[in-house]
Amino acid sequence: MVLNRNLTAGSTALVALLLILMTASAAHAQAPRIDQATLEEPNQKTREVSTAELKRSLANKTAVVLDARPYREFAMSHVPGAQNVAPKRDLDVCFRCKGGRTARRRR
Repeated sequence: MVLNRNLTAGSTALVALLLILMTASAAHAQAPRIDQATLEEPNQKTREVSTAELKRSLANKTAVVLDARPYREFAMSHVPGAQNVAPKRDLDVCFRCKGGRTARRRR
């Protein structure tokens, strides 16, 4: 009788584990790879670019990544190929985007 209960409990646990693994596997198969994922925030004004798209653009030289963080932070970690454009003291920096908006100025 004790042996029978242990087998039943073990079988139930095994079935539950298999169901969990099958569910996780199905969810994983539907999810995009991390380098293809984007945030997909609602009402965005600009198109998101995935890591894979950015890598392709950088390799094809059809994009430039400008990193405006202070040099020390840039030196610790940055997108490979990015250019540090941290503003220097007492230097005006003007940005112009392809989007047609007027240049923005930061001092």
